Amino acid sequence: MECSLLLYSLGCGFKMNWILRTALIAWLKVNSKVVVRVILGIAIFFAIELIYSKFLDPELLLSKDTRTYVLIIYSLIQFTIIFWLVFTLRYAIWDKEKLQKASRAKESFKSMPKNLEDLSDVNKHPKL
Repeated sequence: MECSLLLYSLGCGFKMNWILRTALIAWLKVNSKVVVRVILGIAIFFAIELIYSKFLDPELLLSKDTRTYVLIIYSLIQFTIIFWLVFTLRYAIWDKEKLQKASRAKESFKSMPKNLEDLSDVNKHPKL
C-alpha cells in the first residue's frame, strides 16, 4: 500500500511516525516559550481582525475620515503583531544539535544536585 508524503507524515507510515513525534515533542519542549508567544500573537491578530470588522458596519454611521483613521490604527497594530511574531520565531531553536543541547540543559536545571539548591537559599548562605 503506497502512501503520499502527507499521509505518511500524518500516520500512514508507522515505522517512522514515532521518530517524527519524538522530534516534534522535543522541539515543543525546548521552544515552549516561543510556541506560547506565537499562539498568543495569532490569537491577538484574529481578535483585532474581529474588532476591526465591527467598525466596518454601516449602521455605526462613521464618517469616511473616522474609518480612515481606524484603518490606519488597525494596520499599524497588525503590522506590529506580524513583526513581533517574526522576531519571536527568530529565538526558536531549529538545529538538531542545538535542540539536543538545550534539552539536556533544561533537564539539568530540573535535576539540580541538592548542594546547588542549597546555595540558592538566601537564608542558609546570606553572604554569598
